[in-house]
Amino acid sequence: MTYLSPLWGGLCLTLAAVGARAAEPLRAGAARVSITPEVKAHPIPLGGYGAREGKPATGVHDPVYARALVLTQGPRKIALVSTDLCFIPAGVKEAVLKQVGPETGLDANTLLLAATHCHSAPEAMALNPRNVFSNPRVGIFDPWLFEFTVERIAQAVRQAQARLRPARVGVAAERVPGLNRNRRGDETVDEEMTVLKVVEDSGRPQALAVFFTAHVTIFGPEMMEVSGGWAGVLERTLEERLGGEAVVLFFNGAEGDQTTAGAEGANAFERVEHYGRRVAAHALRLAEQAKPLPEVTLRSLSADLPLPERRASPFFAQIAGREYGVPEEQLEALLHQLFPSTAALMAMQVGDLVLLAVPGEPIAQIGLALKAHARRAGAKQVAIVGLANDYIGYILTPEEYREGGYEATVSFYGDQLGPTLRAGMERLVENLLAP
Repeated sequence: MTYLSPLWGGLCLTLAAVGARAAEPLRAGAARVSITPEVKAHPIPLGGYGAREGKPATGVHDPVYARALVLTQGPRKIALVSTDLCFIPAGVKEAVLKQVGPETGLDANTLLLAATHCHSAPEAMALNPRNVFSNPRVGIFDPWLFEFTVERIAQAVRQAQARLRPARVGVAAERVPGLNRNRRGDETVDEEMTVLKVVEDSGRPQALAVFFTAHVTIFGPEMMEVSGGWAGVLERTLEERLGGEAVVLFFNGAEGDQTTAGAEGANAFERVEHYGRRVAAHALRLAEQAKPLPEVTLRSLSADLPLPERRASPFFAQIAGREYGVPEEQLEALLHQLFPSTAALMAMQVGDLVLLAVPGEPIAQIGLALKAHARRAGAKQVAIVGLANDYIGYILTPEEYREGGYEATVSFYGDQLGPTLRAGMERLVENLLAP
């Protein structure tokens, strides 16, 4: 059952799986498909750093993947997809749904497509059909790479759908101090880690979704091989520990000002391995604590939120403009071509867990405020999913925006973007959790 409900400012939200009956049995399926291109056969630039100047990858250090989890309950269905990319550019989700929607029944309201925020994966702007600019530091659209990546993501969803089996889910969360820090010098840090564990009725692990908050940036611009970074280490380590066909999906949170802490090693490769395994150890302990829930409800809500007028930070030219080689005369056209006028917000409920999906990089202060509001509205456990479904850049509070710095110069809607998005998401979660 779906319906449209007026919300605010002309905004409508689409509610899927209204009144899901918890007594209906749950089924789940998960799959992992490589999205690693043949870099020797097709030049592939790596995303994440303008300093790479669009140069092609020299090889593959470790594969990158799309990982999908499909959950059904009677006629209701949702899908969570994590990709080892820096972000999800405009057009990718729509293209995936064109391939899988008719056969799976998924649509824009029930498919959550997110990126781990890996800075050593294929350039995300090379996957953006709206990217008509010939700027290698920003990324140049590659139709071949777009079609390849979309098809591989679609394969992951199809395979997960084909593996649906009776299942149970459990949720656990706790603070894990010492794994992340605020890179803007603020004391605000989101130390919470949350896991969603999916097991077959026999107890065999099917999937584990891990929600944590930190930039995937231990590898710097000098790293010129494709890699999933520390998030890839986390995923591989847990898949090895869980065994069988278990699939581990990592979802980053409000990581706009959050980065790693405590990574040790003589070089970046050792630090990436050390940190990924540290995060995996905490996630595995949480997975052991996540007991199957006796009842599960699936719900999904989405809304298109009108955004403030697009405009660049007054510090853009000195920081982001310099890194990405964007001249002042090109900036206005770039903003209106690459960044949308509305934001696709999404809220999902899987049993005790509520997911708040944001199409960009909110700072931790905003993420923590959204979590607190969701708990006041009735959520038992809450996780932010950043870099989801589309990309609008960094999302800051008015105070942090005016303070400047790199994050403010990659925020393209002025100082009211944070309050606008926060208000929209708060009303969305209120509607999701309304009796």
